[in-house]
Amino acid sequence: MLASAPIEGYLISVKGRGAASSLVQILTADGLFQATCPRGMGGRKSFPLAAVTGALCRFEGSRKSDSHPYSIESYSVLEPSPLTGKNLAANLAFMTAAELVVKVFDACPLLEGYRRFVSEVAQGQIWAGLLDLLVEGINLSGIRPSTRSCASCGRKEDLVAFDFTSGGFLCRECCLDPEAHVTGRKNLLSYRYIFETPLNERETPRLEHGFLRRAVQDSVAYLESYFGIIIETLETLAKLYK
Repeated sequence: MLASAPIEGYLISVKGRGAASSLVQILTADGLFQATCPRGMGGRKSFPLAAVTGALCRFEGSRKSDSHPYSIESYSVLEPSPLTGKNLAANLAFMTAAELVVKVFDACPLLEGYRRFVSEVAQGQIWAGLLDLLVEGINLSGIRPSTRSCASCGRKEDLVAFDFTSGGFLCRECCLDPEAHVTGRKNLLSYRYIFETPLNERETPRLEHGFLRRAVQDSVAYLESYFGIIIETLETLAKLYK
């Protein structure tokens, strides 16, 4: 075995992979990192690794060569996960976040965005947490919407609507179907605020609950269309957590 440096990051998921091992997905400062661990560590012990999903951990392990997967031998929890078996909405939020990280933002240095997500979910701010994660991922992916000019014609005046698919803000002349887009001055300013304000200055939970919920759903719908994927857990979360 080659000696390997410890890996530090948030445990995103643990999935069975054959009879002998489990696939471990970790969000590090550089993006998504995948490793393996013995199947017992992954799910059959009295306190398995899967029980600390959402926690910031330090993983110790090694690999046979640079071309082989990193194999986890032990781990320690640096910051505990807020997940409990009693909070179904929080569990679904973490499952939604895991899908977003794995299916869309796997190459993004999303650690701080995920840290904010964990903190806000721990405070019961599920939609705010998911929106902060989405905004950071969208910005880092280079597909940030236009928030200062019309995404269609470039006009900076008379901006009346917002639509992800159209590229962001739309002016009155380019907004052919206002009912199909987000409208209203407060909503438009909220979109400008979340995409223009740095994460460490953003106070997302102070925005209206209805806006947060719709912004999460619209953001995910945009990503699903753009990347050709499905975020399966969000629909269940939206039905449970109004």
